[in-house]
Amino acid sequence: MMQYLSPGNFQDLSLVWRLGFVALVIWSLAWKGWALWLSARKGDKVWFLVLLVLNMVGIPEILYIYFFSKMDKKSSLQNSAENKQM
Repeated sequence: MMQYLSPGNFQDLSLVWRLGFVALVIWSLAWKGWALWLSARKGDKVWFLVLLVLNMVGIPEILYIYFFSKMDKKSSLQNSAENKQM
């Protein structure tokens, strides 16, 4: 089993598998870049480190971009509105 996982056997993979792997890497890098840029711009140091370390095919990055970054934005808008009313 381990002989199939060695780096030297990458040449034996079919063209479809190689193209799929390249597409997966591009997909992951695109989402990671966007999420890292967004978290750095917002100053979310913890999220930046988590997204930098985890490699899970873009899933944490997508979650951060579409859910967690918007939750922080909503709460900060509420806080600023409350401060203006005082």
